[in-house]
Amino acid sequence: MKKKNEEKEENNKNYFYEQEVHKKLYTTIKLPSLYELYPYFLDEDEAINYLLNMNILRKYEKCPKCNNKVHYENKQKRYHCSWYQCKKSLSIFQNTIFYKAKLPINKILFLLYEFLKKTSRDSAAVTVGVTPFTATFYYKKFREQLSIYAVDNIKNNLIGGKNETVEIDESYFCKRKYNKGHHVNGIWVLGGIQRGTKKIFTIPVEERNKETLLYQIKKFVKPETRIITDFWKGYINLKDNNYIHDKVNHKKCFKVKGTDNHTNTIEGIWNGLKMNIIPQHRTRKYLFEHLLEQQWRINNKHKNL
Repeated sequence: MKKKNEEKEENNKNYFYEQEVHKKLYTTIKLPSLYELYPYFLDEDEAINYLLNMNILRKYEKCPKCNNKVHYENKQKRYHCSWYQCKKSLSIFQNTIFYKAKLPINKILFLLYEFLKKTSRDSAAVTVGVTPFTATFYYKKFREQLSIYAVDNIKNNLIGGKNETVEIDESYFCKRKYNKGHHVNGIWVLGGIQRGTKKIFTIPVEERNKETLLYQIKKFVKPETRIITDFWKGYINLKDNNYIHDKVNHKKCFKVKGTDNHTNTIEGIWNGLKMNIIPQHRTRKYLFEHLLEQQWRINNKHKNL
């Protein structure tokens, strides 16, 4: 009886720890107040000036083709080369989500603000004054940009390192058939979190064998990192690949007594991810970009945007 009571207490502690992790990590990103930004949401020219001042839209002083001076035409929102033989023309929105947009820039900016606030698409559509279809379209576009950014910056966002600890685990993401039947279209996701910085990585994996897991861990975790996992056989070769490997046997306990060996933090991450990614998006088509969105939110939650 004593052992059972101890196990129950430990399970309860583990559950509340995961909930606490979820609360700490899934806070809203630090944004300027609506009061500060509202003037830019009302007027397109004000929004464009704001984006130019924030260096989100690029300013050109010289033509990238001939290196001559350019002049800006406010009506067309374009830079034109002053040399008559060049006639190069550049949109200020080039290479941004605003390029060739049919929606006014101030409304796109407002939708982006609502997206960062984690406002639902329907609520954002009502607030901004657009159709739900338009809000859905731009929310998807924002996620695509986050995905591109994440993929392009993998090497600059490695976690761990010497004297650092990273918890690693896998979790199964799936949806139910007709939202009520048996689980279908399940996808395994590998993830890790660095203690201290609380930075994470997540990546869907086709298999959980040692070759696949090691390949992905090497992509996201620096060498000489102390890695804590469960006893899954896929992690068996971490010690042979310049990692310090500690394990927790979840059949016996959630935390090894007298040590800090546990994977409760990453378990809390799974809990949060599954609360924020609805079952309809847990498919091969949508899961990756939604994981990257949540990863970006967690890794940038202390930054002022």
